[in-house]
Amino acid sequence: MYSRIGREWPLFKHLKDVLRIPIKDLRLKEAGGSGAYLVISLKKEFVGQVRQLMYGAWSQRTGFGKITVVVDDDIDVWDDFAVDWALSWHVRPEKDVYIERDVQAVGLDPRKLPPTCCNITRAAMSARASPSTPPESTNIRRYRCRRRNTWIWSRVGGRNTE
Repeated sequence: MYSRIGREWPLFKHLKDVLRIPIKDLRLKEAGGSGAYLVISLKKEFVGQVRQLMYGAWSQRTGFGKITVVVDDDIDVWDDFAVDWALSWHVRPEKDVYIERDVQAVGLDPRKLPPTCCNITRAAMSARASPSTPPESTNIRRYRCRRRNTWIWSRVGGRNTE
């Protein structure tokens, strides 16, 4: 956890203050060794901004963000369910997945051993709602309330009032 804190703040400052990208928050997940798995929430302003953010994050430190996920600014990057929900319902693989080949690996990556040595592949996914996304799939709070109501009513044997 402590290594994550020391890495998140400089990356946040770099993206927000130096590159002036309107990010809301970012998280280096512990599951990725506090460097390999990066989640960023962004207030999108123009087409191509996700790619700009992706390369900006990757330029801060070599090896950061083997897996980079960019979500809407209404998604809490600290809520794993919300991030997974955005990945499940907002990613269009044919348009929203970017792959960068032959880049330097994260320091703890076990694939750094020969014969691959130092070159790996990293991916970025834009888990942001597109303009054509139906409104019911963009509101995670409404989805969670509906699921909770269904679960509660099914347990007490009552009628579901959705």
